[in-house]
Amino acid sequence: MRKLLAIAAAALAVQACAHRTTIITGPGAANRHDVDAVLKANPVGPEEAVKAARLGADERGSFHLVQIRTREKPHFHASHDLVVNLVRGKGDLFMLEESATAYLFSLVPMRPGDSAWIGRGTTHFFVNGGPAPAIAFATYVPPFDGKDVVPFLVKEVDEVGGWMQKEGFTVKRLDVFFTGSGTGSVRFEGTKR
Repeated sequence: MRKLLAIAAAALAVQACAHRTTIITGPGAANRHDVDAVLKANPVGPEEAVKAARLGADERGSFHLVQIRTREKPHFHASHDLVVNLVRGKGDLFMLEESATAYLFSLVPMRPGDSAWIGRGTTHFFVNGGPAPAIAFATYVPPFDGKDVVPFLVKEVDEVGGWMQKEGFTVKRLDVFFTGSGTGSVRFEGTKR
């Protein structure tokens, strides 16, 4: 019994000392956002791949806490620049590099504390690499209203991305090649988790 009480007391002490992640979007208490409180107020549904909660905005930009349960679909923002800071979880950010005959997606592994600049017009998508939703703090310039999400219209990329995640692959490279008729093929390099 003593041992059980000691373990319970130690667990409570660790929990009391646990650091709470706070995102600060400006001066004043109203601009301090406890990540756990925001997640509790905006739970990602079991069928939702991605959910964003707007933390605030001013005339220059807007601030969002984004949960990625599975993966984003490839897309770009035509009139917004974006900075993403991974707060929790892990995953892979894919960013498009174009050539005359292929779209080459550069893979950027991301862990908590990593940041990425995604300029307007850059096709990108994030694939969660863990069992729990990945959590990111996203800043858009100018303020984002949720409408400037332009799909990257290559069906094969989305199909291969979904298949890779379902089959448990860690992807190192994803290439999409086009023929003159507008059709294409997808090649990827990766390892099974």
